[in-house]
Amino acid sequence: MTSGIFFIEFSVGPKNLGAGLAVISDGDINGGDETYLYRGRLDAYGSQAKATIEVGHYRGALNSVFGPLRNFTLDLAGTIEEQAFDVQGTIKGTSSPMIRISGRKVAQLYERGA
Repeated sequence: MTSGIFFIEFSVGPKNLGAGLAVISDGDINGGDETYLYRGRLDAYGSQAKATIEVGHYRGALNSVFGPLRNFTLDLAGTIEEQAFDVQGTIKGTSSPMIRISGRKVAQLYERGA
């Protein structure tokens, strides 16, 4: 998978939907949406991926797709391609509902002098 800026969509069940942006650079993930920030790691093993993402509230209502949570960590696994990924998992250490996160690359990262 290449580094870049990814549009991400996530869901927990049919009604709890969200979207945001994530910047992936050498497997590191940083991003967010209106009320939460995402930071973590996405590692590729061929066409398979594993990720650990810390999600933290930074403003507005506590309205995560899991309900009114301030901070949580996601353990995720799934598939990865050059321009997209699709992972799913739960809140680390819990039997929380399954979250599915899909991302597609929308832009290259800025490179000075390029």
